[in-house]
Amino acid sequence: LPTLVFADEKADDHRNEVFRRALRAQSRMTVLSLALQPGFEDLAALSYLKFGRGARIVNVFVTNGESGDNDTKAQSPGEVAFHRREEAFQVSASLRGTEYFLNFPDFGSARDTAVVEEYWSVDSLESKLVELIESIRPDLVLLAPDRQESGSESPRWKVVRSALRNAARKAASK
Repeated sequence: LPTLVFADEKADDHRNEVFRRALRAQSRMTVLSLALQPGFEDLAALSYLKFGRGARIVNVFVTNGESGDNDTKAQSPGEVAFHRREEAFQVSASLRGTEYFLNFPDFGSARDTAVVEEYWSVDSLESKLVELIESIRPDLVLLAPDRQESGSESPRWKVVRSALRNAARKAASK
């Protein structure tokens, strides 16, 4: 069963756990980085794990980021998603890693988890995560925070965290 590290944990506990796992696994470690969209991943942690510890990096994105801020001057959501995916490919290439897109719709922020579950099939999300965990067999899973929301945990992040926990349990029981 991989170690799950969530953004709601204390920063020092998070760093200590990542460091402890990195020392134990050394260059055999596989890290699955799960982010809501391209650009939300923790590049500092991933860079350290790749270049400081030799870990294999796998970036997984729930959405393509099509509803995010449009700093690329693209007009349509499809164009924004294209640019976000291109940026994700470049980041993965610089980390000599791989990337997976789950292609769930990026609808922006939500007031509660019920709204998220209207857009995303939780069963489908869990199923895709189980498949990834079983095929990648990560030693460490990092779940990045929702960088569009400030303050407390966002409803999108809560749904992904819950799906990830369930997926890790299902993958471990097989």
